[in-house]
Amino acid sequence: MLCSARRARLFAAWFALMCGLALSAALGAGAARAETESDARFMPLEYVRVGLLLHDVRGREPPLHTRENGGDVNLEAGFLLPLPQRFWIPNLHFGGAVNLAGNTHQLYMGLNWRVDIGRSWFLDGALATVMHTGAVRQDSDVNLQRTRILGCRIIFREALSLGLRLTENSSWLSSVWHISNANLCRHNQGLTGFGFQYQYNF
Repeated sequence: MLCSARRARLFAAWFALMCGLALSAALGAGAARAETESDARFMPLEYVRVGLLLHDVRGREPPLHTRENGGDVNLEAGFLLPLPQRFWIPNLHFGGAVNLAGNTHQLYMGLNWRVDIGRSWFLDGALATVMHTGAVRQDSDVNLQRTRILGCRIIFREALSLGLRLTENSSWLSSVWHISNANLCRHNQGLTGFGFQYQYNF
């Protein structure tokens, strides 16, 4: 178990990296726009996703047998980084998820990689930092039967999606996501969800 100071430095470094990439994307997009005003296809915003996700699909687990209810309304936007477009070059994304039952809400940003599978299908994997509203420790006012203890306020988020292109601009995605702190904090019950998203590409 890492000490609190080391955990804080680790999360701060990851958060600073995401912020730096966001700033780089914004500056690079502005410069690219200035250089390519004649190219009407150029847009720094690559896609917008909206979805409905199941929340906490793993069910009740020992030792606390906790489970959070409700679904999540999800909104996400992806941006092109000012780098050559290769399959190993990630995109930058920002997103949020609001739990309809008032449980853990999420606000996240990170990187995602897309791999095409033929002309119609693709895989999208994401690694992000997420700030959430869930419980971080076992306080007296926390209902341990209905609340996941996530350990830290800022943790990691991973997601994997299988996408089907409907048109040149529209896709449906089947997605699974997970948030946890990788055992860097005292508690780490984590949350896992699954759902569907509609993506529009610009």
